[in-house]
Amino acid sequence: MKFIYTDDLCNYQSILSVKVLDCMCKHVLFLNSTKACKVYKESVKIGYDKVIWGFGSGIYKRPRDNFIVQKHHIERMIYKNRVIPLRIVIDSKCGAIWLDNLHTAIAYIKLYGEYVALKDIPIYIIDLRQDTPIIVDINGTVRDSVTDIVRAIATAYDRDSRVSKELVKINYKLRDFLNDNSKLI
Repeated sequence: MKFIYTDDLCNYQSILSVKVLDCMCKHVLFLNSTKACKVYKESVKIGYDKVIWGFGSGIYKRPRDNFIVQKHHIERMIYKNRVIPLRIVIDSKCGAIWLDNLHTAIAYIKLYGEYVALKDIPIYIIDLRQDTPIIVDINGTVRDSVTDIVRAIATAYDRDSRVSKELVKINYKLRDFLNDNSKLI
């Protein structure tokens, strides 16, 4: 897999000032808002049936239990000091800024508050707007392993495959997700 690796932040300064809450969110937990319902419908239309957070564990079928498990996972990350760098994906279709680990993003909000910006936490960016993906290492957050980098890029492409212009128009951000699920914070 070809990729461009850079630690030059010149083209990414505006992204770094974005609040974590203002990044796009790919998941819903409960279908308890109009936006969450729209995200669910558009995601299913493009074949992303894992839109409900916790789908991979199978517990999503019991919403209350799923909520408790997800909240516990975030709290455990914080308690054990295992909050890892957050992957940010810039999609190839619209250039939208997506969170690619919801647990990690929420953990940073819990740790640093609602005003925390991307520049304030450990992140790395995978920019898919060009034919060759660009991985932007910010302050050494990218692991020094080609295998890890290739895996991160593959995951970013997977994230990108679940983006449609209709989904981007809904503009469901982490802020919306947390408003829909306020007891997570």
